[in-house]
Amino acid sequence: MKTITRSIFFAAAFGMIAIAQPAVTGALNTASYIVRGLPNAGLAQGGMIAIFGRNIGPAAIAQAGSFPLPTELGGTSAKITVAGQSSDLVMVYAVATQVGAIVPSNTPTGSGTITVTYNGQTSAPIPVTVVAS
Repeated sequence: MKTITRSIFFAAAFGMIAIAQPAVTGALNTASYIVRGLPNAGLAQGGMIAIFGRNIGPAAIAQAGSFPLPTELGGTSAKITVAGQSSDLVMVYAVATQVGAIVPSNTPTGSGTITVTYNGQTSAPIPVTVVAS
């Protein structure tokens, strides 16, 4: 009986960990919301983006309240990596299904990835393209 109880406990504990894993499903330029693969869909250097997913932020929205804007908000942070250079995104807001952030102006242009970390757990990377404007 103890073995069954322990097995159920560990299965539930590991199941909760798997559920809490952040999952990013997309990132769009907030000026156009054009999806990846279509013309003009790139994320602009210095531009604001919306990142969509599950478990990528707190249940209640966390918003930046003062300047300078933070790189972590409500337990959420995000990184963009292009040409081997990683940069923290500047956070504007975060909620469980969406993150608003600004791509640093010095991010190289080209193909790269974005990851989101929430409460110490990092999502799998998703592909993005950074453009000059």
